[in-house]
Amino acid sequence: MREPTYREALIHAWQLVWHHKILWIFGLLSVFIGQFGLGDFFGQIISFGQQIFASNGELAMNVALYSTRQFSFVDFINLLCIGITVVSILILVVFVAVTAQGALVAVAIDWYKKHKIDSTAKAWHKGVKHFWKVLAINALQKLLLGALLLIVLYVWATLVPTYGYDVGKFFTHQLAIITLALVMFLAFIVASVYIYALGYVMSDDDEIFDAIHKGWKLFTLHVLVSIELNLLLLLIGFLLVMFLVFGSFIVLLPSLVLWLLSIAFSAAWLITIGEWLAIIMLTLLVVVSAAIFNAFATSAWVYLFMNMHHEGIVSRFGRWAHRLFRSKIK
Repeated sequence: MREPTYREALIHAWQLVWHHKILWIFGLLSVFIGQFGLGDFFGQIISFGQQIFASNGELAMNVALYSTRQFSFVDFINLLCIGITVVSILILVVFVAVTAQGALVAVAIDWYKKHKIDSTAKAWHKGVKHFWKVLAINALQKLLLGALLLIVLYVWATLVPTYGYDVGKFFTHQLAIITLALVMFLAFIVASVYIYALGYVMSDDDEIFDAIHKGWKLFTLHVLVSIELNLLLLLIGFLLVMFLVFGSFIVLLPSLVLWLLSIAFSAAWLITIGEWLAIIMLTLLVVVSAAIFNAFATSAWVYLFMNMHHEGIVSRFGRWAHRLFRSKIK
């Protein structure tokens, strides 16, 4: 049987997402626990790295001053009410996000098995059924990625006082480069095994550790293709960010016209309308883009998982190496 290609995976994923827009809702809801791929992890490295270079101790001073404040009984009750409210909202968000992620994976699996979607309600109930398994796998993934993030930050924070705060010179240091490359490679492994484990849970109804074990075994059989897909989705995520940057200028044009009209006719109320319109348009742009990308990335991973699980798939690099080897023999 002919091996599937990345082009086929992307085409099938896009067809699924575009013709079944209900998946956008699942994609949006599941964004709250992180997208498939390593865009969030890479973004956290950049964000915390900037804080390391920019920090001058003000945060620690503010925390110290706040900790010395005397709290009254009323303050304690207010904080308790706020804490209960925040925790309740957090529990609701986690439940909806985890269930939506399981439903999204289940819908993609059914589509690639039967070439049709039986019922999104059925997929949602399946996500509820496997809630604790999906939550546990997500928690393990976040824990491992958090540990890798701490390793990077520890090494960088140790090197900065020694080699100075010059970012250009710092990133020429071999230890900084090696640490970042090693951690990113390990993050690729964690992300791949995590996704495959979710696939086994939703496809074969495996238990948590069985799914993780099978996910690891599947990754070891397809190391190159797993890393390549991580890199590909990371690149697509970067292109999406660029699209959002340029797209924001386009969606702000109506607001800009209203602001110019407010100046021309001295109508302050047009400025308010322009501000609200800008907020709404930017929010819609980000929300729709995130929903589509998350559903698309999930569908692409599930397509490859189904082919790896049932048929096997060869990486692009592996094909090139095989063709080069055969040409040299001839």
